Amino acid sequence: MKQRRLNNQRNNKIQGFNLIEILLAITFFSLAFSGMLLGSTAMVNTSTNGTKINEDAAVLGSMFTGINVQSAYIEASASQLKPSIASSESILSNPAGDISNRQALVIPDSTTATTDNRRIFFDRLVFSALNTPDVKTSQINIYPTAAATTPTRSIIRKLDRREECFAMGVNGSLYLPSFGQPCTGWSSGRDVPTYNPLTLTGAGGTQNYNTDFRINGALNSLVNSNKFSLFDATAGARPVAPTDKGHQVANGTTAEYFIEATPNVAYNLVIGLRKQTNAQIYTVSVNADYNGPGQAINCNVTVRPRNCQRETMSVSSVNVDVDNGQPFNVKFENIMPYATGNQRVFHIKIVSTNGIAANNPAIIHFIKKELANN
Repeated sequence: MKQRRLNNQRNNKIQGFNLIEILLAITFFSLAFSGMLLGSTAMVNTSTNGTKINEDAAVLGSMFTGINVQSAYIEASASQLKPSIASSESILSNPAGDISNRQALVIPDSTTATTDNRRIFFDRLVFSALNTPDVKTSQINIYPTAAATTPTRSIIRKLDRREECFAMGVNGSLYLPSFGQPCTGWSSGRDVPTYNPLTLTGAGGTQNYNTDFRINGALNSLVNSNKFSLFDATAGARPVAPTDKGHQVANGTTAEYFIEATPNVAYNLVIGLRKQTNAQIYTVSVNADYNGPGQAINCNVTVRPRNCQRETMSVSSVNVDVDNGQPFNVKFENIMPYATGNQRVFHIKIVSTNGIAANNPAIIHFIKKELANN
């Protein structure tokens, strides 16, 4: 009897849950559910922020790809392209690279109840350092507001332009299959980009990237008054080969072009010309003006220096193995640009002489700059 009574008491003690146990269970469940809820919210926020970051990256990438690297005015802004710099036709064919006026880009966004979009405030600079004029820096600055003066973020990319070509008598940039690369078009007359050397207007004689810019181009006096005539072998059709069009300069008149390049780097320069008659003589020079003592190192010596900067070639058409009216090339190999003042340039001169003047204009089809391999 006593044992049975003890068993009954023990059974009465373990029946059901008491109130404390229930409250503890509810508390533990609430804590676990709160943690799960916070974790889920954090996952959603992380996913949303990641999406926004990807959107911003795509937008910024499009700002870089929006730069026409073949534009003659890649370093200039729209406000800098005045009639003294370029004609309206030339500007239309060669868009500016800089966006100097603050822009706002709207990105649709419905992640909050109070706003339905986001705005990115930005500007864009394209510039090059004094001693690397053909390696462009593109910089996009992001601002928190339209009026802010200090960017919260700057993204920079390099544009290597040490290998490029210039197609004469052509509007805008174009891809030439025979070159296997796109070229910058330099049209005829005053639409030819006028060479604009770098100026230094920043504090202490430094470059102000908002105002100082440079472009390759022709000598100013040859650009105005349509002194460059158009040679057109394709009757107005868009060029397929680099010799379809060109600049035509009267016999005895020297065509002059400036192409900027990085000092102490060896280049090859290929210049496309056209043979008119066997009596024609082309004289083509690079940096011939800089021939004083201590200036450009002469290439026209018995033992050619590896760091030479100045060379002249005289080409008699009778020795050029092509028919009259056909193109040919002149190539300067392993030549370096000359540095003087704020210029780092190849100054190229081309003149056609001899024979019947009317039949012997100089015709320049293209100038191609490439890195030398040795």
